[in-house]
Amino acid sequence: MGKIIEIGNTIRIEDGPARRKTIATAEVLDNRITAKHYQEGKSDAMGKKIVLGEDMTYLDYYGNRVFYIYGLGEVGIDKDDVIILPGDDSGREAVRTEERWLPVGVEDTQEKAQAVAAGLAGGE
Repeated sequence: MGKIIEIGNTIRIEDGPARRKTIATAEVLDNRITAKHYQEGKSDAMGKKIVLGEDMTYLDYYGNRVFYIYGLGEVGIDKDDVIILPGDDSGREAVRTEERWLPVGVEDTQEKAQAVAAGLAGGE
């Protein structure tokens, strides 16, 4: 990731490679399209095992960079130290909470990301 821009104490913007979804094929896993660590049987960008013919997510290191917007929010932590994100309906119970940077959005330019972030931060 590149630089981090903080707006107030609750919103941040980070630039980085775009996250892309596709079907895993031999062509997609070629090192000219995805980075060499994306291989069949290994984890994709979301931690899911890569299986040929199935959905996968990768970070496009060869394409344009994007700007990810994060908001500081509270998450639950269960008894096994697994994070419970807001909206999780798995039935797991939190034994404590923590503040974490949670994804809010992604924009293709820094200007757009800053406008969205400023709106989220109340115009700060």
